[in-house]
Amino acid sequence: PRSGMVVYATTGQSRWSSGEPLEAGQQVRERQTLIYLPSPGRMRVDVQVRESVLEMIERGQPARVTLDALPGREYAGRVVRIAPLPDATMRWINPDLKVYSTQINLDEGAVDLRTGMSCRAEIIIEEYDDVLAVPIQAVIRVDGRPRVYVLSGRKFVSRPIEIGLDNNHMVHVKSGLSENDIVWLTPQLEAEAEPFTPLAEPPDEPPATLAPETPAVDDRSGDQPQGQRPPPADGERRQRGAGQRADLPDSE
Repeated sequence: PRSGMVVYATTGQSRWSSGEPLEAGQQVRERQTLIYLPSPGRMRVDVQVRESVLEMIERGQPARVTLDALPGREYAGRVVRIAPLPDATMRWINPDLKVYSTQINLDEGAVDLRTGMSCRAEIIIEEYDDVLAVPIQAVIRVDGRPRVYVLSGRKFVSRPIEIGLDNNHMVHVKSGLSENDIVWLTPQLEAEAEPFTPLAEPPDEPPATLAPETPAVDDRSGDQPQGQRPPPADGERRQRGAGQRADLPDSE
């Protein structure tokens, strides 16, 4: 026996659990968990790991834990247990999603944490000091190979690359890119990209289009058949010459 804070076993269960709060006179079964006696100096983090990345998680891997309730603080720990079977409670939320309960023991010194706090854990698989990386949304796959669109002249062109691991934000580029290359963050899925126009240059004017000419109608002559000109009025002459003007003689 030792002193400490008592936490009922039903306190940490999800809202979909049918467990009732512990009370006097309640019937219990053999090996049923009733209470917990958490130790302030030894805290554990329970996280859910997707099956798509489960093969990269191993016991003993380091982890970083952060909490929104305690901004600016980071706690170190290690993976101590990975469940052999997927979590059955997730089937009610998404039957196609399979996650495995994973436990992370925090190192000594996490005395300011409280049981039941929400946190975010990052399991460190590999660490790189100085590598080339691009945003993960800039990489697409064409025929099973990763590609990015790189600015070449005035347009983006597709270029194959070799990638490594990612952290859901940035992806490691092993080869195919240089440090000063400009990549398209939202590439299209076509074979070639459209020409790129810098913002400093004005956009091109739309091309001129030809339209059928409307015949002119002289109001003094009334309606005329389409495509014909009205006859000249009295005292007027018309000269067929570009850029020339016919003057009328003075009347006597």
